[in-house]
Amino acid sequence: MIFRGCKSLYHALLCAYAYSQGCLQGKFLDFIRSLLEYFDLKKTTQKGDATGIIAMIGEDLGAAIFKHHYETVHKGKIQISDVTPTVGGKRGKGKKLDRWILTQKHNRKTLYQTEIKNWCARAIGGIDIPIDSSPKELKSCVRKNWARNASSIDTHKLEQAYFHFDYCWIFSCSLYLRHLLREGNTQIELDMPNAQRRIGQLRRLFQ
Repeated sequence: MIFRGCKSLYHALLCAYAYSQGCLQGKFLDFIRSLLEYFDLKKTTQKGDATGIIAMIGEDLGAAIFKHHYETVHKGKIQISDVTPTVGGKRGKGKKLDRWILTQKHNRKTLYQTEIKNWCARAIGGIDIPIDSSPKELKSCVRKNWARNASSIDTHKLEQAYFHFDYCWIFSCSLYLRHLLREGNTQIELDMPNAQRRIGQLRRLFQ
């Protein structure tokens, strides 16, 4: 996930399926190991499976994991909006990102323009990352993904006239889930209202 932090709050804000174990008002209780196995190991899916799941709930999943991280680690408040950040222009057309995310800790607020990317094992050029990987092996995988996906991120900056950001951060859902697993956590509660709605639609269509 790629975040661009904004100082000016100029937009109104509101706001996996992988082996979901329960759902209540958009909240899913997932087994962390199952999420990691599904997205980080090719052997758990057939070609196209992970891509289809990501198309349906990927952005919701990424945003929900970051929300859990911010609330758990930073002890702050967070709001996620489905309103799509765009570069403006005629009729709002142009390059788009995925989410507005507003964080608040004490009296400090930061508005992020967020791009949620899929770098899982089944992605183009993706690599398997075993669950029991050592820190050294994880570091090697991170370097490979960085070289493949993020090393040239500065060449893809959106126009400053429309996206006034001060910094750029990258958050890894996989590394955060692995951290939780190492700390002895087995489950994670994820707030994914769009996923709940879409899974409900699938159940109505294919019973």
